[in-house]
Amino acid sequence: METGRLTLRPFVLDDAPIILSWIKDKTAFRKWSADRYPTFPPKPEDMVAQYAADNVFPFIAINDDGKVVGHIMLRYPDPSKAIIRFGFVIVDDQLRGKGYGKQMLQLAIQKAKEEFGAKKITLGVFDNNPSAFHCYESVGFKVIGTDSYLIDREEWTEKEMIQEIIPRNMKHEIIELHDVQIIGMAKKIAFNEAKEECPKFWGEYVEKIIKPVVFEKQAPNTFQKAAFDNGVGEFGLCTCDIPNHNCATCWEANFGACKNNTFTYVIGGIYKGGDVPEGMQLFPIHSGKWLKMQFEGGMKAFQEQYTKFHKEWLPAHPEYKWVPNSCCMEWYQGTDIQSPDYQCGVMMPLEVQPRFTFNTVGLFTNNNKATVDFYTKAFGFTTSWDGMQPNVEMFLGNNRIILFPRSAFEQMVSKKFQYPEGFNGTMELSFDVPTFADVDKEYQNALNNGAKSVLPPTTEPWGQRTCYVADPDGNLIEIGSFVE
Repeated sequence: METGRLTLRPFVLDDAPIILSWIKDKTAFRKWSADRYPTFPPKPEDMVAQYAADNVFPFIAINDDGKVVGHIMLRYPDPSKAIIRFGFVIVDDQLRGKGYGKQMLQLAIQKAKEEFGAKKITLGVFDNNPSAFHCYESVGFKVIGTDSYLIDREEWTEKEMIQEIIPRNMKHEIIELHDVQIIGMAKKIAFNEAKEECPKFWGEYVEKIIKPVVFEKQAPNTFQKAAFDNGVGEFGLCTCDIPNHNCATCWEANFGACKNNTFTYVIGGIYKGGDVPEGMQLFPIHSGKWLKMQFEGGMKAFQEQYTKFHKEWLPAHPEYKWVPNSCCMEWYQGTDIQSPDYQCGVMMPLEVQPRFTFNTVGLFTNNNKATVDFYTKAFGFTTSWDGMQPNVEMFLGNNRIILFPRSAFEQMVSKKFQYPEGFNGTMELSFDVPTFADVDKEYQNALNNGAKSVLPPTTEPWGQRTCYVADPDGNLIEIGSFVE
């Protein structure tokens, strides 16, 4: 049951002993701090040191009596300042069960949104802390993934949670459109005349299609019938007339490159088939994901949508990017565009950003120098390794191999591993060469530089000439070609 109303104030040094007194044992300490503190118990000055960076903002929750009852840290995890990360969340262990944790989180969410301008809030919680997890769920956080930490030589699983903050007058959803074409009336309009010319074009649409059929009750002609059959008027389609131009690149400069040119504006609907009458055209659109944004608040809110998309939505959703050289679509409901109840929206084409880039293989070595010598001489890798550091990076074009001594890695993770004797049959590195003759040549070159032969060059039944060698640690390397 909730007791009293909380407020947040900035953390000060005198708060540290109070907060640390709530942590009774090392397990509770690690649930709260993960691996951020090297030793237990920490000292007040250790806590202050955690908050020394410019992007960190610690707060204290106090009740009506001025008593310190909770603590939470807000942090910008990257320079964009679109995301706030919560951390070091804790409530006085003697006051749990009173709703203070939930209330403190709600205040922190409000502060992150209104004072810090956050578009997303993230946090992490360990699986062995279910009460905290349920508290985060109760205020709107959702799990988006898991991670693992080595905590005091034990592996702990952490849930990564997120809460998106949607602007007050903005609703959105991600929809899928595949193999869709827009049918409609088109007109070239100068960017610097758009505010005047687009409404005029809509007036032409009303005079040519809506007025004769809807108001004057005339039988629709071929043009008007195609318009009604395909919902022409549901969408406004905008396409830049500059060849191979990405409007996103000049958006920040108030469409600098675009504003002296024209765009094609289409009043259209989704094409359902049939003849395309004279005066209408078909326009293919992006096949895939679209962000459909809905606004209320009159025409001013509509005009702000493009700014909100680029400045707010995209930075808060790094998993997506705007599709370059593609059109966007406007959609409308209602008639009085100046009314605050007028509803409208924009649909922006999206591509999913890859979650990962895979261009690296890591090898744990017995001898870094022997492995570096082998790969640089036998395969042409380059490196700036100084011969001293345990971590080695080697490059071949856009691909990378990293090396790390086995003994150093075992010490780092506090675990012992077993390694294959002789040839390592659990994985391979594969290199393509232009022709069959190059397979034979590179096989011999590898042997000359210390490789051990596993399979001499052989032409396989499936048409590939291939061979296998092993590096100094026994890792298998395939060299192959399909071109005779």
